[in-house]
Order: sequence, then C-alpha cells, then structure tokens
Amino acid sequence: MTHFSDPEELANHLMAHKGEKSIWLIGIDGKDGVGKSQLAQKLSGLLGAKLVSLDELLEKHQDRYVASLKVDELADEVRAVQGPLIIEGVCLLAALERLGVQLDELVYVKRMRHGLWVDEDICDTSKPVDQVIAKEESDLLVFLEWEASVEGKDAPTEQDAKLSPLTEEIIRYHAKYQPSRVASHIYEAKHA
Repeated sequence: MTHFSDPEELANHLMAHKGEKSIWLIGIDGKDGVGKSQLAQKLSGLLGAKLVSLDELLEKHQDRYVASLKVDELADEVRAVQGPLIIEGVCLLAALERLGVQLDELVYVKRMRHGLWVDEDICDTSKPVDQVIAKEESDLLVFLEWEASVEGKDAPTEQDAKLSPLTEEIIRYHAKYQPSRVASHIYEAKHA
C-alpha cells in the first residue's frame, strides 16, 4: 500500500503501474466529505480518464446509499468504458459488488488534520460495529445536551441523537469491507 498527499504524484504512480491494460478501472473511496470528488476530478484530468460519480446515480430522497443507486445506469457506464475509468463514491466496494465488478486500483481517501486521520474511530476500528454506532450516538447526545444548555432549549432525547441512516450505513460499510485496509493506495487529504 502506498501513501500520497499530492494528486500529481498519485497519478504518476498509477500511470507507472498501469501496464498494457486498455480498460483500467480505478476506484476512489472514503467517508463522505473527505474530498473524493475533488481528487477524482484532478485524477481524471491527469490520467485522461472518464469519471463516474456514484452521487450522480442516486435515486433522490432515499434514506440509504447503496440501495438507492441506479445500478443499471452504473452497469451501462462500466460496460461502455473504452479506456481508463474512475468511479468515486462512498460505500464503493459494496456498490461494485452489486455489479460483480472488480477494480484494478483502489484509492482510499483519508481526511487528515495535524497528521492524524480524523475519521479513524469510525472508519478503521476493531470494535464491534454496534458498539461504534452506540458510541457515536452517545457522543452526539452529549453534544446536543451542551448545545441545548447554551441556547436555552429543551434537553434532547436519545431519539434526537440517532445517527442518520447514511451515517450508519457508512460505518457498517467500513466495518464490513475495510476499504482503508484493502486499498492499493491511500490519499491523505489535508483539512484545516
């Protein structure tokens, strides 16, 4: 597994290891909001690759991610590829499993701050997934209680601190597929 923090260095590394493949599938995975789309756009330009964003293939106003994907449209995009193709999105390995598609390269994007992986506690844990979710909800409840006390509002309930279905799906996905551990490359996105 190689680590990068510069898109051009990652692109050069990918090109050096491409080989003779005429069809080349590169996946970019990571938690929501880490910079996958930004990296995918840069790599697409640097590699001359077509870009498919899973977010653009979602049925709108659904509570789930993978189950909301327009799988037939994604399959059409993958089948139509004539050269390099970058597919980016959360829960990427689960989405591609639905299609029976294997990637040639997987880049996992980590949100980094002061040299630390910000989302490590929910994206790379050895704890049981239900325990991770319970801790996240407990931490959220503490924050909501503090916020209510500062703003003079009613105390929140445990129901108020339930994670969104998408957040829970992303946590469960990371526990099951462990994309940060199976990725061929890690991209460390710096966040202030």
